[in-house]
Amino acid sequence: MGSIENANQISFKVGSCGDTMKIYLKVDEDEIVQDAKYEITGCAGAISAAMATVDLVKGKTVDQALKINDGDVFRVLESIPEKKHHCIQLAVKTMHQGLEEFQMAHVS
Repeated sequence: MGSIENANQISFKVGSCGDTMKIYLKVDEDEIVQDAKYEITGCAGAISAAMATVDLVKGKTVDQALKINDGDVFRVLESIPEKKHHCIQLAVKTMHQGLEEFQMAHVS
């Protein structure tokens, strides 16, 4: 949780339930996600989903991180209620948005 001072990418999204999520990415020259953090205004489900999502992308290439989906996060969280699935969707969509924006900004 928190921000990254020299983030390569900062992305923001508002979920269907009104939760807000900001993702910070620090990506190295080999396009490996060195660090990822989040700031969120939302319920415990959204916080848990954001935590799991940033943990899943750390150490992965941008392309590998873009393959992470709702099911991957759901498996990490195990006991999150089905009615909180929209929290997982918000976390994954915000992460994908950040990764895609990073790619667009760094196209050779």
